[in-house]
Amino acid sequence: MRTAGTPIVSCFGGWFLLVLLVASCCNHDSTVSAAYQICPGTGLYSLKTNTRVVIFEHTIHGTGGLVLNCPTPLCIGQLPSSRFRPFKELPLMLGSGLEEERKEDDDDDDDNDDEDHDANDENDDGMSNKKKNNDSIALGEVSPWFWLHDLDDIPGSSALPGAAGTLYMGGDLEEAIKRLEERGINPLGHFKFFRKYKTWQVGELEDELQRGIWVAMEQDPKQALEPVSLGLKLL
Repeated sequence: MRTAGTPIVSCFGGWFLLVLLVASCCNHDSTVSAAYQICPGTGLYSLKTNTRVVIFEHTIHGTGGLVLNCPTPLCIGQLPSSRFRPFKELPLMLGSGLEEERKEDDDDDDDNDDEDHDANDENDDGMSNKKKNNDSIALGEVSPWFWLHDLDDIPGSSALPGAAGTLYMGGDLEEAIKRLEERGINPLGHFKFFRKYKTWQVGELEDELQRGIWVAMEQDPKQALEPVSLGLKLL
């Protein structure tokens, strides 16, 4: 025979389980991100800044990644080196993100403010040569240093095993160009070039994942290599 209090206890227990279930669902994404095993090929996404990153190195010394959706105002074809001419229509990606670039610019400005300027630092129009040089960057200084692609069998390429498909970093560029020409492949959507990269100190990325700054997942190669227009707007 059921007592009068039994339905109340059952009802309370049911509501308690429901609350636990909802709480578990709400915390699911952050728990997955925090526990995710970071490795080359891991993708990161920030809801706050709409920044996408792919990790290419994760060791006891720290972590390195490439920001996938932050292009410079330059196309590869505008660079002085003819080595990259087959990729002339591709934008040169910044790689480190705007926040890091602004911080570097602020640090450079602080260093310049601390310097003493004498008469030898000025040209005929009275403008500081150092200031003039800091207002622009020579094209030779923004050549690509890092690149991603999805071509197999390129000598020297490093596979990013944490990705959700075929994704490589670096390799023999001349050999890659030869493969493109032999197979008639348009490099758009298969290659992406970067000027810099983003870094984290040991434990820093794990801390940011715990705080929900990033969501971690297997990087989709197609998304990593998708074309980006100049001006930070996706095509």
